Amino acid sequence: MHKCSLADCEGLTQTVTLTTIVYFLLLLFLVFSPFYDSIGVPVAQNAIMLMDWHRLTELLVVSLVLITLCSQIWSVSNECFSLPSLQIYGWLAFFIIGAVSCVLTFHSRFAWVEWSWILICGLVVALISLQSARDSYSVIAIARLFTLAVLASYAPLYYILNSDFLFDSSAVWQPSFVGFYNVRVFSDFQTAVVCLLPWALSQVSRSTLIRVGAWFLAGCYVALAFVASSRSLVLGQLVACGAVFLLLGQQNAKSYFYGQLRLWLAGALLYGLLFVVFPAIVADPSNTLKPISQATLVRFDGSRRVELWYSSIQFAMDNPWFGIGPMQFASIINPVAASPHNQILQVMAEFGIAATVLFVVLISHWLIAVRRGILSELPVMSADERFFSAAIFAAILALFAQSCVSPVFNNPQSQVLLIFLGGMLGGYLKWSTGSVMSSIRRPVFVLASVFALLAFAASCLPWALHLEERNACHFASKNRPTAHFSPRFWQQGWIFEPCEPAL
Repeated sequence: MHKCSLADCEGLTQTVTLTTIVYFLLLLFLVFSPFYDSIGVPVAQNAIMLMDWHRLTELLVVSLVLITLCSQIWSVSNECFSLPSLQIYGWLAFFIIGAVSCVLTFHSRFAWVEWSWILICGLVVALISLQSARDSYSVIAIARLFTLAVLASYAPLYYILNSDFLFDSSAVWQPSFVGFYNVRVFSDFQTAVVCLLPWALSQVSRSTLIRVGAWFLAGCYVALAFVASSRSLVLGQLVACGAVFLLLGQQNAKSYFYGQLRLWLAGALLYGLLFVVFPAIVADPSNTLKPISQATLVRFDGSRRVELWYSSIQFAMDNPWFGIGPMQFASIINPVAASPHNQILQVMAEFGIAATVLFVVLISHWLIAVRRGILSELPVMSADERFFSAAIFAAILALFAQSCVSPVFNNPQSQVLLIFLGGMLGGYLKWSTGSVMSSIRRPVFVLASVFALLAFAASCLPWALHLEERNACHFASKNRPTAHFSPRFWQQGWIFEPCEPAL
């Protein structure tokens, strides 16, 4: 997005305050949502689930951010920025295809919930990007605050609530990742934090004692990656490291690589001390290795992702033009999951092949523009800014990589992380000089946002107001599709006819 001239942007003189407000709202959700079940939020199996509380507060926060941004830009002069025609008409075509799919699908009401929410998230990223381009100082400060806040809060909480596992080797592999309803959701959340940690710690304090303490805490946090045994997190980190080197070059990658090396060495060392050596000393040493090997085999053999991928490909082949409809994969009666655990295959199955091609092309085009913007700014960046640009770029690439094997685009926390990081990276956007550009009037974004919010409210509220009844119905029914919860949106993602509220 092109920066405005001083005259055109007269109404945006308070961008520092606005940028801080919208990012801080997202930061509050990201930092405090893992603590809901620790601060008294009423989570019960047959009432409102932890995932439902995450979703409810996510909807409120993201909607409030969108309303705040729209209220700011409504009175600003027109045609203050422009976008490549490929992005404008490409996303327009994507959502038109999705709307047709919503009309044609069997569970149309649920389809509109997901379609309108995707539109809301996309608009929020676009509007935050405008603010990030004008206020990089606030962006960097908020990113560091987020990373350190997660480190200082979640790592101590985990070890306090799971301290008994350190004294019982037979329970080392059955920890509770407090605040996350699934260990994979924690891994999706963790991957972005791990990418940002070395950068955030680089300027913590000049005091040696404080820096050592901060790195010790960071090592404890990364040790949880070994406890979770998440293959998706490993994949994301490997892709992020390779992409930073290939896309940003050796100069920008050096600090990132060095920081990641220190971080993972600290994590591996503390994992060995806390979860292997210490339990072996205080407990029966003969029991230490057995649960680890068993749990590792279960983690590496029990996901059944291939079944999900095969099903999604089959649905796409049977419905190549418009797919089976947004969120309709969740209506399939299967014992595995409510999504394919692959975002590209999810779009292909639910939106169709043409929409999938558009999705991949538009995201790739956006990433190329981000890379171009970062490289163009490198000569004038400080060392801290270069480190930050590499870390934030790596974080979103890691999330994209994990979305190929995990429902990153579906879970509340990782959805907000994508908005958070996407808005920050949007400040670096620099479109190719050969791109065909089209002017966008700011009221168009406002009108599109109002439409998306109204469509979402109309399709979402009937279910949001009946979550407790739907969960109870799900458990009471003898014909429920699965005995376990498979999160996607409401009702654990299952579009389950007997439990739908009467509309």
